[in-house]
Amino acid sequence: MYPPHRKTLRRCLSAFALVGGPLALVVAFSTPASATTGVYFYPLEEFHTAGDQLNGVACPSGGPCAAVGSAAHGQNHTPLILLQRHVYSSKYNVQVGWSFVEPALPTGGAAGPDDSLSSVSCNSPQQCFAVGEYDLAPGTLPLEYTGPSRGPWHVAAQPVSLPPDHDVAPVEAGLSAVSCNGSGFCLAVGNYWDNNGGVPEGMAVFLLGQSAQAFSVPPPRGAPAGTSVTLNGVSCIKTGCVVVGEYTGSGDTQRGMAAIVYDKYVTGCAGEACVQPPFSVPAPTGSAGISTTLTGVSCVPGGTCLISGYDINGSTDIATPMTSTMVRAQTKAGVAFHSLYQVAPHETGTSQLNSIWCTSSTDCAAVGTYKDSAGDDPALLADLVPAHGWLDAGYTSGYGVTVGSQLDLTSIACWAKDDCATVGFATAPNGTIFPIDAVSAAPPG
Repeated sequence: MYPPHRKTLRRCLSAFALVGGPLALVVAFSTPASATTGVYFYPLEEFHTAGDQLNGVACPSGGPCAAVGSAAHGQNHTPLILLQRHVYSSKYNVQVGWSFVEPALPTGGAAGPDDSLSSVSCNSPQQCFAVGEYDLAPGTLPLEYTGPSRGPWHVAAQPVSLPPDHDVAPVEAGLSAVSCNGSGFCLAVGNYWDNNGGVPEGMAVFLLGQSAQAFSVPPPRGAPAGTSVTLNGVSCIKTGCVVVGEYTGSGDTQRGMAAIVYDKYVTGCAGEACVQPPFSVPAPTGSAGISTTLTGVSCVPGGTCLISGYDINGSTDIATPMTSTMVRAQTKAGVAFHSLYQVAPHETGTSQLNSIWCTSSTDCAAVGTYKDSAGDDPALLADLVPAHGWLDAGYTSGYGVTVGSQLDLTSIACWAKDDCATVGFATAPNGTIFPIDAVSAAPPG
């Protein structure tokens, strides 16, 4: 484990409430933050070699934050976990010290190009789970660690067993997201390749209990044979979880999808019987329907979920950030979706949202990246303020980040309204990658 050597800072951002009706989200624009008023993203290359990156962050209520990703070792990687240590606050800023650990791989695993942790979630500061994948030649297998948010972390005692129809030559599988509901229940989602032509299939697995047997998550009803499924996000509350991703049929048109997975400890269900038939999530009105990708989801008690993603709406292959609100409805399906575009400030090129977190149905924040009018790629935060109004803002990098770097924010976690941590990575003009992070207030713990 490496001792903490560096501190991070995020300065305050003012948000303005916008008035709108239920499910009628109003989009507003702000100018990109300046070098004196914006949120600053700080590089972590002082700790590690170039090539490291961060993919997920969790900040359990009452405890410190943890972040996960991968550490570079030449052409290979190892799983990387950041542990929040010292926190210093003043009237104007917050400074957070991190330490790093590269936990041991499962027996038979070795450093490889696919070794990485993609997501982390905590039931409490004493119980967290991090998931990803690792190389086990030939192929890859799901990876799961557990531990308190301050560490130490270790490989989970129960390895993830793949669905029976997985391809065995070679095995290709991994976990992309995990969510815990705070009451001792966690669900991870990802993908595996089946033995029927090697088609990617969605899978989910309950991480707690005596068995970690993964089960398939199918595409929505009516999808043609051979349709592939990619699962990217999951959010769990007391009664179950919402899983999001996309499915692709024979015409290569990619559509967003969502599925409800019931808590097996509440309902007594098992495996695929826990999955309600998935829904097709509509693209925003006016979409050309070329490709919709759903990247994350955040649900709050009462059945409302906000979904992040992006949509390719035209022949130029330019992605536009989008969100979709999922609510309980008096319909046969039981839920309804309302999708709309989120236009980045001064957008001239591709933009996307990678992660979303809600503290209530009217207070959410999403992160990603966009291309501005100067051709640079600032980080993107979209803040859902009360009264259903979106305030989109781009942010420039701070001290130590190379001018002209592309900033990709991959994950956000909040412990209170407007108090969040976000992580990701920066790609310098010469192609060098290094991790970045920022916080808005003193994290718990």
